[in-house]
Amino acid sequence: MPRPKNTTRKALRLLSLLLFSLFFAACLPSGGKGIPLPPTPSILGDPGWLLTREAYAKLKVRPGADSPDAGHLRDGLVLEIKGRAFAAGKNGEASILWYLVTSDEGSGWISSADCAIFGSKEQALRGLSQGGSQ
Repeated sequence: MPRPKNTTRKALRLLSLLLFSLFFAACLPSGGKGIPLPPTPSILGDPGWLLTREAYAKLKVRPGADSPDAGHLRDGLVLEIKGRAFAAGKNGEASILWYLVTSDEGSGWISSADCAIFGSKEQALRGLSQGGSQ
């Protein structure tokens, strides 16, 4: 038995209203804070801390492998990161991230290849006790 047209229109209107309501509700802010995640240091984020991983990591005057040496950093030093910059690697290799630090040797730049990065000093000290891994 065929349905009357009036019932089909009412069903379509009800379905349309339901879909519109779902769409509208999905666009509203949730109000929840989400899942709390531990802070992760990022290239553009707050300064973090680094742990040197090389026996004598080179401290450079400017970021870049071709920059003159400003000194050396011993393995296992925990230092606060004061700045970040990208610069070319040795012999025109791809850009490398460099970190500006201050130590007893003075201020200078250390390559990201020579250190491990941490979000806090406590994490860096924990990394030191675990052999320098993140």
